[in-house]
Amino acid sequence: MNSYIKTNIGGREENQDHYGSKDTEHGFLVVVCDGMGGTNGGKFASHLAVDTVINEFVNSNDVPTQRLKNAIKTANIQIFNEAQSDKNLSGMGTTIVAALFQKNKAIICHIGDSRFYQFRKGKIIFRTTDHSRVAEQVKRGILTEEQARLSEDANILTRALGIKQNIEVEINEVPFQKGDRFLICSDGIWGELTETEIEKQITATSELTQIVDNLINGINNKCIQKGGGHDNMTVALIEMDLQPNNYKSNKMGNKFFTILVSVFLVASLFYIGYMKLYTKEADLQNEIKELKGTISLQTVKITNLKQYNTNKDSLNTVLRANEKNLNDSIDLLNQNIKKLKTEKQRLNSKLKKIQKELDKLQQKNPQFKELINNIKNKFFK
Repeated sequence: MNSYIKTNIGGREENQDHYGSKDTEHGFLVVVCDGMGGTNGGKFASHLAVDTVINEFVNSNDVPTQRLKNAIKTANIQIFNEAQSDKNLSGMGTTIVAALFQKNKAIICHIGDSRFYQFRKGKIIFRTTDHSRVAEQVKRGILTEEQARLSEDANILTRALGIKQNIEVEINEVPFQKGDRFLICSDGIWGELTETEIEKQITATSELTQIVDNLINGINNKCIQKGGGHDNMTVALIEMDLQPNNYKSNKMGNKFFTILVSVFLVASLFYIGYMKLYTKEADLQNEIKELKGTISLQTVKITNLKQYNTNKDSLNTVLRANEKNLNDSIDLLNQNIKKLKTEKQRLNSKLKKIQKELDKLQQKNPQFKELINNIKNKFFK
C-alpha cells in the first residue's frame, strides 16, 4: 500500500481542514475532516475529531467496524459538549471521512460532504453519498450531479459531526484489487472539478505525490484567476500495490514459511540420525546374540574337553583365556549399547521439543495446519 496526504489553505485566511493517519493492528486508518462554524470553531472541531477518532479506535477492543463507528460517535459528543460550554465555539462542527484499509477491503465511515472515491482502471467505481440538501435533490431527480456541484446551496449540510448529541454514521465496505486507487478529499477538491476531470487527474501519472500536488496547484491557479477566496483543500491518495494481503501480511507469511522450512529440515536431520542409531543398535544386538552363541559353543567345548584328562591344566588355562576374551568383548559391546541408548534418549528429547515448536506454530498460524500435521504424521507417529 502506498499513500500520500496533503492539505492546503486555498484562498481562505485559515485552514479548517485537518487529517490524520495511523498504521494499526487492524489496518491503515486515514481520517479527513472539514471544519466549520464559530470564531475558531471549524479548526478546533476538525482537529478534535481527527485526534479523538484515531485515539478511540486504537484503544478500543471492539471489532474494527464497530470501534470505528463508536470512535466517530465519541468525537461527536466531545465536539458538541465543547460547543455548548464555550460561546466562541458555538455552532461549530465538521465533516468526516474515516477509512480503514484492511487486507482485501476498505471500511468507510462518513458524515457530511467530504468524499471517498474508489478508482479502478482510471474510472470511479464507488463514491460516498453526501449528506447535503443538494444531494437529497439529486436523489429525488430535481438536480443533476453537475447542477448540485455548482449550486449556491451546495455547502448546506443535512448531517455534520458535533451539531447534535446523537448522530447517524454511514458505513460502507468495499473490496479492492491490485492497482485500485482511493481518493479521500474535502469539498474544496470535488467542488472545483467534475468527476471526469478528477478521473483524468488520478490516472495522469504513477506518482501519488505528483497527482496530489497537481490537483491542489491546478485548483489554486484556476481559482486565483477568478479572484481567489476558494475553499481549503485536503487530499489523501492511496494505492493498493498488493493483493490480497498487505505488505505486513506478506512479510509475516514469508518469515513464518522460512521458520517452518527450517524446523522441517532440522526434524528431517534428527529423524535420519535417529534411524541410523536405531539400525546400529539392532546390529549390535545381533552381534551380542552371535557372541552368546559362540560362548555357548565354547562352553560345550570346555565341558567336552574337561571330560578328557589329556593336558588338562594347560587346556583349562587356554579355555579360561578364551572365555575372558569373549566376556571382555561382550562388556565392550554392552558399553556401546549403553552409550547408544543415552544418545537415543537425547535425540528423543530434542524431537519432543521440535514437536512442541510445531504445535505452537500451528496454534499461531492455523492456515498452515495441514502442512504441519503432515510433518508431524511423518516424523512423530
